[in-house]
Amino acid sequence: MHRNQFLIVLLAVVVSSFLGGMLVQLLNTNSLVVAKEPGNYFTEVRTKAVHLVGQDNKIQASFYLGLHDSPQLVLYDKEGTNRFNFGLAPAGNPGMTFNNESFNKLLEFDTKNNRSSITLWDTQSKIVWQAP
Repeated sequence: MHRNQFLIVLLAVVVSSFLGGMLVQLLNTNSLVVAKEPGNYFTEVRTKAVHLVGQDNKIQASFYLGLHDSPQLVLYDKEGTNRFNFGLAPAGNPGMTFNNESFNKLLEFDTKNNRSSITLWDTQSKIVWQAP
């Protein structure tokens, strides 16, 4: 395995581990919805957006439908800056972006045109590395 292939696989494993742990934490919380009778559970909840807010009432995470009803997961820092995006583009291809405190891309995984790519940027928003 070439060094670049190893780096891509390593990054994919780290990111998928992070996302899996985050998803478990999001889904494994105490519910505010309680059935009034034992055995009477909701089978479906429909909404266009779910926002998690901190104690200061600022949005810390959002799961919503973006352009053309494409699902998006966004994580924000304490100042409200979008630092992480994960979702589907309107064309249906998945992608993921890590942003800095100025909302400039640092790392992007993209799958447009049925091709995967990884791009790394420096602090001046210049591409440092890209595959392919």
